[in-house]
Amino acid sequence: MNALDAYRDVLKELDKFESPTFSLKDFNYFYNKAISQYVDNNYRQLDLVVKDTEDLASFTSPSYLTTVSSVGVITLPSDFRHLLSLKISVRFKTNVGKYKSGVTYDFWPERMKSGQKGFRYRSAYGKPNYRRYYYEVNNGTIKILFDSSKVEFVGSNNAVIDYITQPSEVTITNLTTYTNPLQFNTGVTRNNIYYEIVNICRAIFLENIESARTPIAMQEAASQ
Repeated sequence: MNALDAYRDVLKELDKFESPTFSLKDFNYFYNKAISQYVDNNYRQLDLVVKDTEDLASFTSPSYLTTVSSVGVITLPSDFRHLLSLKISVRFKTNVGKYKSGVTYDFWPERMKSGQKGFRYRSAYGKPNYRRYYYEVNNGTIKILFDSSKVEFVGSNNAVIDYITQPSEVTITNLTTYTNPLQFNTGVTRNNIYYEIVNICRAIFLENIESARTPIAMQEAASQ
């Protein structure tokens, strides 16, 4: 299935609603918006619906070996969209319980959710320690929250991330020049993903048309 197939299928869906003309320019905008909405909606439901986890495999990068700096910062790859999992390796500075000084251990940090940081740090059972790690994603980096008095990050390739990639843009220049809309990193293409995105594209295009027909929008258009 290619972009031209997608354009034709969106046209078929729109014909059911007697919608206005759906141009190639409309397709290039609304279809990419539909892909973005599909990824974000499925990511938000990732822990709730197994189907969504499987479908997002078409947008997922293979496990990516990377480096945490000494202050706990990871620079994200350029095609990063959403983080799925993170494994870090830390070296203990001293013997703590079952953990031995100078030995490296693996941990899986938990995401520090918005609004919880103050609560976590005030709680003896919630703040970062040698067994409990958190992360924050911000401005192209992952920040690891850890107890630097007990552990440290050393060397390179001390973290592995799995993530959702930024989908490639889909464009149609003319009816013979186009890109493949489902050519993602894994090479996995599923019909249910394809048709779900087609239907999302149809829905947001119709919503946009209806919004343009509201009295306020019509008044603004008339005044221009």
